[in-house]
Amino acid sequence: MIFPSPPDVLGGPELKAFEINAQHISGSRFLQIGAYTGAATLWLHSRFPEAEIHDVDTWTGSPLHPEQCSDRKWEEVTSTYFSRVKDIAQIIPHICTSNDFFASGYVDFDFIYIDGDHSTEQVWRDALGAWSHLRLGGIIAFDDYHHIKGDVPRKAVDRFVSGHNVVVISDADLIATQNGEPRQRWVKRAN
Repeated sequence: MIFPSPPDVLGGPELKAFEINAQHISGSRFLQIGAYTGAATLWLHSRFPEAEIHDVDTWTGSPLHPEQCSDRKWEEVTSTYFSRVKDIAQIIPHICTSNDFFASGYVDFDFIYIDGDHSTEQVWRDALGAWSHLRLGGIIAFDDYHHIKGDVPRKAVDRFVSGHNVVVISDADLIATQNGEPRQRWVKRAN
């Protein structure tokens, strides 16, 4: 297996920031958009063992990163994910796009982690879908916020934050940075 075991995928300052911000998570229904090898899923499960965690991923890669889309690589990624979660009843994989998942009518979630397709347009769609399925007081965590040029999550996240009644959770902003920017943006639903 070429993928590191958890929590190495969430290693160093990024893991520390995630742990600091996680103190704000409550509830028992979590959603993750973009599960990849399951490292973040297993980290969440280890901290919140009773929580129901829904993972949404196509496990086919992203058009933004064609170098990562070889069939062999995704066979390994998929195999790694499913071997890690197969015996954990609280983890529920959904093999579909986030758009299809949000349209399917699932009930609300307490915590939603968005780390799927990183295009501005898709992060915007994921943010709106997450908002419509987020309980009052729930948290959305956007990954890869630190990218500032091109077709990046940050543009959608900033647009979402400015147009919705959220409180930005910035406890760990200075810990996990890249280019002086926070790697993630966490927001709590205020209404």
